[in-house]
Amino acid sequence: MTDDDLRACRSATIVLAMALSAALIVVYPLFGTVGFADGSFFVLSILSPDPWTLAWASYPNRLTAFALTIVPPWLIARATGHAGAATGLYALIMAAVPLAGLVATRLLEDKGSRLSFACAVSTIVLAFSVTFFPTEMWLAHAMIWPLLAYATRRGNVRTPVLFAFALVTNFVHEAAVPLVALVLLNGYLVHRETRFLAVLAAVSLPPLVVKATIAIPNAEIQRTVHENALNFLSPDNLLNNISLTVVIALVLLQGLILVVAPRTRRSGIAVVAAVSMAAAVVLWLWPGDVHVLRRYIARTIVFVGLAGALGTMLVWRLAEDIQPALVRRAEAWISRNRYVVSLNVAVIVCVSALGHVAEAGRFLTHWRALEQALAGPPPAASTLPRGVSLLMADGSRVDGQAEAGGRGWPVAWTWSLAYQSAINRGPARDFIMVMPADTFTPITCATLGAMDTARSLVPAIRVDLLKRYICSIETAGTAVAGRTR
Repeated sequence: MTDDDLRACRSATIVLAMALSAALIVVYPLFGTVGFADGSFFVLSILSPDPWTLAWASYPNRLTAFALTIVPPWLIARATGHAGAATGLYALIMAAVPLAGLVATRLLEDKGSRLSFACAVSTIVLAFSVTFFPTEMWLAHAMIWPLLAYATRRGNVRTPVLFAFALVTNFVHEAAVPLVALVLLNGYLVHRETRFLAVLAAVSLPPLVVKATIAIPNAEIQRTVHENALNFLSPDNLLNNISLTVVIALVLLQGLILVVAPRTRRSGIAVVAAVSMAAAVVLWLWPGDVHVLRRYIARTIVFVGLAGALGTMLVWRLAEDIQPALVRRAEAWISRNRYVVSLNVAVIVCVSALGHVAEAGRFLTHWRALEQALAGPPPAASTLPRGVSLLMADGSRVDGQAEAGGRGWPVAWTWSLAYQSAINRGPARDFIMVMPADTFTPITCATLGAMDTARSLVPAIRVDLLKRYICSIETAGTAVAGRTR
């Protein structure tokens, strides 16, 4: 494989990542996917008069995510009084995050650098694992790569800019703090200037202080944040139908390399195409549950992948100082085997992209059906799945009696279904759908009750239904606690 072939492969990967990222900018607003799962809770906060008190006071370490993704659409909501404009802007912001990270990395990297290629691979393989779920790690991924490009470039790296960039990234999500540390350590090894270590110390302290001193006001969120932190690095979080299909594809690739022994560009393309088609068959015959149901825990994939990439860069740079002979041998091995290495990377990228496109199609099919059900007239109990209930404005309740299944319901996200009903873009119906078995409530009865309904862009009838539902959960919980004492 020639150098021109390698450059063509890297360029094709960057183009593929940008094309898929650009497609999201159309898909997100068109399908209203920001209402999925936690997104329904965040949209409710955007349409409220006070998003910080309603929701984001419970996430003080994610101030950057609040400022970049919530404040702009909230300002539009207040200025225009139009819910569609606000949610549309929120959708555009969330959709544009991967593309923004790719473009920023491209602009900030040194000429001849391969960081934009690494960012493209990381976007396809890692970031797209959490597509449609509004996790702050989506934003963290898009900020880490440009920060790395800036910190390690040979040109002028200004300390105030580096400090501000790193500090803002640290306040995207708690998991960004160790990633930023790895970036700054890489920057130090490139420049050998102690100011990088000083910046590291300066930007690491504020998020730690905030985490230690600011209590989360909502007890339910405090409990779940603690539980999620304990489960964040669970190995099971790395497994899903896409990642397992990638592993199967890599095993098949090694077999084909032994049998076919490809050496030319044409034979390499044929092998990668054959493996990708086989992976498509696997995804078709063995789709498993809709992957979007695992997109929340796929945050682990993003974190582990980024930490692994940044850690490998750091170890490599350290080895250049400590064991230069070992580095030279490693470089020689990579040079001798670059064709096989390139084939493996190509399969990982192609099969990951194929899997995410297929899963996006599955999700959007179900999502549209669910949104239509929430916007339409109240379904009869005979067509409503078991476990789903209708809460009517007259105080009545209809419990579903149908067997689970059918379009729409596979992507109904338990506790958030009530919030998704409230922010649904359809007419202001006199009902909301809920899943009573899941009693998690990210908003308290008192907080929602204190909200000025007249200034909310969510229909008052839905806000009232949501409040009644949340208050009933709290009342039931209090009664249970009283009986067990």
